[in-house]
Amino acid sequence: MKTIWQEMSQKINKWEDDPSIIIPFCYLLFAMLIFIVGNGAFASGLDLKQGIVCQTMNGDKTFILKNNSIAFDADESENERKISSISEVKTIRLGKSLTKLTKRLGLKYRVHIADISNPSIVDDFVSITSHDGHEITYPISCE
Repeated sequence: MKTIWQEMSQKINKWEDDPSIIIPFCYLLFAMLIFIVGNGAFASGLDLKQGIVCQTMNGDKTFILKNNSIAFDADESENERKISSISEVKTIRLGKSLTKLTKRLGLKYRVHIADISNPSIVDDFVSITSHDGHEITYPISCE
């Protein structure tokens, strides 16, 4: 009966005889590494599946970020808080950062979280641009 170590040593000996066997193994190892690192970048910190609640400092603007949508607190025209959800959202992920772009009521919204694993009121913001091109940027805190 062979042990696992004996079987592995035999396979390694075959690799020395025929190095072309190593190439698929290296591709598999590289793919596993990319998968682990890629999932690890968003594994800790904020979770888009459950929703990320963000708001400006004075609580004027509050919204919830999810995988494919943003839910805004609607204007309080009747002294009631209403939620408007927008599913036409462009999501950009670069490294640990997350940016969501959408339009609502003629305004362009850009929500940016610089490091999703460590949200910071210094680096995270929402930028609102009017159809005239005027832009207002608010720092946001996200949980």
